[in-house]
Amino acid sequence: MRLPLLLSFLLLFAGLAAQDCSYQLRLADAGGGGWNGGRVSVTVGDVTQFYTLDGGEDDGSQRDFYFPVANGAEVSLGYQAGAFPDEVSFSVLDNNDSLLYSVQSPVTDPLLTTFTASCQDCAPPPFSSIELYRVRYNSVDIRFRSTPGNPTYVVLYGVEGVDPDSEAVTRVTSQDTMLRISGLSPLTSYDFYVVTECTEPDTTSARRGPFRIITQRQKDIGVTVLRQPTSGCQRDGTDSITVGITNFGGEAQQFIRLDFTVNGEPGGVSFPNDGIFTGVLGVDSTEYFTFDTQVDLSAPGYYEIRAFTMLEGDEVPGNNAFTAGVVTYPVISEFPYVETFETDNGF
Repeated sequence: MRLPLLLSFLLLFAGLAAQDCSYQLRLADAGGGGWNGGRVSVTVGDVTQFYTLDGGEDDGSQRDFYFPVANGAEVSLGYQAGAFPDEVSFSVLDNNDSLLYSVQSPVTDPLLTTFTASCQDCAPPPFSSIELYRVRYNSVDIRFRSTPGNPTYVVLYGVEGVDPDSEAVTRVTSQDTMLRISGLSPLTSYDFYVVTECTEPDTTSARRGPFRIITQRQKDIGVTVLRQPTSGCQRDGTDSITVGITNFGGEAQQFIRLDFTVNGEPGGVSFPNDGIFTGVLGVDSTEYFTFDTQVDLSAPGYYEIRAFTMLEGDEVPGNNAFTAGVVTYPVISEFPYVETFETDNGF
């Protein structure tokens, strides 16, 4: 019974020693228009994949790809030129972001290089994969690519300029590659670092960072657009007023009071029966609200409509209001028609 156990252990050890990892292929185009049919071939063992910049799934200027390798695997790079090859460049980095190979324009050789892959132990997540997003007034989300060996990831953060080795830094550990950091202060600049802790061997990777964010205000909304009414020919009856409300702050808001004036005169909104947005206005979003109270713009003339929010505790009242002009043009039905332009511009 000992031989099968020993054999299982050796197979497990061999599997750990040949741990797979991901190498990084960074493509760039100096003109920003993609590679125009050019492409790089990456062959690992007997499997070949092709990579390009096309300006469709990328911005045509730069994109990072990741391809899997294993210790001891042979990796070959090739290149097929397209239009404007003098704008093309690319590089290959190992799983520790160390530069292995780089080509600057113009690229002409179809067979570039061959090398043997060697995965670095206890490497941190690739620098370009670390993203801090969904910044709110008291939180931020962070995500990155995983590394081999089921390690523990450590996020270190503090106010801008914090020493990551000092006691002033906050330490968050996780085995997930997506997590939310909460408890931040509004309108504060923070620096973030990411490291990997491995048990076999018992080491800590190099630090990635700093990555800097500035948290948002908590409450800041305002009217940003007048959707209706719009300028047009003389109309019958009254018009509805529809405005767009935008959340500039870092917290979702609801039950928002609104009002409007026409040529400086109150619009006659009857609160609380009218003038309350009861939905949820998410962060970085715009929602539309239509007043029940309508306006009479039937007489030809220029109308200045000013709509505004009245959120309690709004931290930036200066952007609450939006003013737009609406013109009602006269309908000319009797001819001949004469306009002297002596009293006004005659629409």
